[in-house]
Amino acid sequence: MLEAIRSRSQGWLAKLILILITVPFALFGIDAYLKNAGSGASVAKVDGDKISIQEYRNAMQSLRDRMQREGSKDLAALDSPAVKQSVLDRLINTRVLNAEVIDRKFKISNEQLTQFIIGLPEFQQGGKFSQEVYDKLLSQNQMTPSQFENKMRGELLVEQVRDGIPGLAFTSSAVEESVLKVEHQQREVTVAEIKSKDFISQVKVDPAEVKAYYEKHKDKFKVPEQVKLEFVMLSANNLIPQMQVTDEESKKFYQENASKFQGDEQRRASHILIGFGASPTPASKAEAKKKAEQVLAEVKKNPTKFADLAKKYSQDPGSGEKGGDLGLFARGAMVKPFED
Repeated sequence: MLEAIRSRSQGWLAKLILILITVPFALFGIDAYLKNAGSGASVAKVDGDKISIQEYRNAMQSLRDRMQREGSKDLAALDSPAVKQSVLDRLINTRVLNAEVIDRKFKISNEQLTQFIIGLPEFQQGGKFSQEVYDKLLSQNQMTPSQFENKMRGELLVEQVRDGIPGLAFTSSAVEESVLKVEHQQREVTVAEIKSKDFISQVKVDPAEVKAYYEKHKDKFKVPEQVKLEFVMLSANNLIPQMQVTDEESKKFYQENASKFQGDEQRRASHILIGFGASPTPASKAEAKKKAEQVLAEVKKNPTKFADLAKKYSQDPGSGEKGGDLGLFARGAMVKPFED
């Protein structure tokens, strides 16, 4: 209920109680009446309760202020008879609803009022209620906190009535009595359970009747085409451990399928490359040879450390980090001195 008032800008025009509303300017228009009336005159009377010209002007000013805050550029619309009439209608409607509020003794608690006010986006800064913004806006509108809170309390009370009436339902005494009789009536019933299985043996069906029924209801007996299969799944992984192959069988299979196993001869080698530069000199060659002989001596001393020595001394960026491993290669893949 409290959220509804934030989105409504028009008054509810339904007539709630039997009232007498007198509008003195009905034949002459609002503008003409306001120009010729004093500030103490009234623009309407609701069951004897006057709506003063000043109250009407305040309502128009409030509407103008709200449109300006919302950035509306169509302020000229405020001068249209339709808008002015709608403002007056809202004031009249509020008077009518106020009478209902008093008659039904509606109440708005302080907590409800507080929660509504702090939830208004006009008073929030950074997504939270700001006391500074609240005081500033009230000051700009020449209102004290008490005046504003009383005004909001009144609007919320009116909103209670406005939201409550559409949900009411009215029924005549005769209809109400009929409904109550139906809801609370009692009946005594006797139930007998008849099971088909108890009578199947007593029923005799002629084959001709069965055939005739089938021919008449073939669609009920149609089912999707189905196939029944039987198969055996063999897994090589499960069978291999159970197989026993002799050397003679292996040799025979190789001889019968020798072409499948033929290919170029391949070798695997590792090396430690000691370079002497792109433009070698007798001195650089001699130094490289001396280094190579030193590394060779370490390899011969402990062949198992070849990979470690290759990582340490080899200047081949490709195989050095792999411990000198050149991988598999066929005949003719390497330079002749290396192959020889």
